[in-house]
Amino acid sequence: MTHLALAVLLDALLVTASPNVVEFDGEQYLPGFSSSHPNLKLVEYVRAGETVENWTKLFAVRNFPQKDDPAAAVKAFQHVIKQHNPMAGVQVLVKEDGSEAMIDFLTWETGAEQVELNIHRYLKKPGYPGLISFQFAYRFRTSPEMTAEKIRALKERWSDLMRQADPPISFAK
Repeated sequence: MTHLALAVLLDALLVTASPNVVEFDGEQYLPGFSSSHPNLKLVEYVRAGETVENWTKLFAVRNFPQKDDPAAAVKAFQHVIKQHNPMAGVQVLVKEDGSEAMIDFLTWETGAEQVELNIHRYLKKPGYPGLISFQFAYRFRTSPEMTAEKIRALKERWSDLMRQADPPISFAK
């Protein structure tokens, strides 16, 4: 292996290992916004060239220190989603042992051409108070190419990846 190839490999490993980079579905996400409010710690990650205002794909990590039940958190979130958009398609999945819960949904603003597919996973992480939440969101424009079948396939793939996601958590315990 040449020195250049070794340097490139080491750089790639360092980027992957960095707590400031999240990898999801083969793409890297960099911090775009963070908040350390006592009731909600949050880091939103976006792809290079995107911001928290114009993202098409976003990954977020949250800590809800005052919540302790993943299923209850998802049910409460489902209620908020339906209040905001009664037509939103929502699916809730709770692990049998109650240790994790996921919610995915499609939502949009009335009259908007953009739709958002969101997947949230709530779980307890050792060393962190309350619940940790991982979110992946995809924002897209409605078009004939974006069929219900294509959206369903993307949702299934990303939901499977979210079940396995264990991104670095960059806020203090």
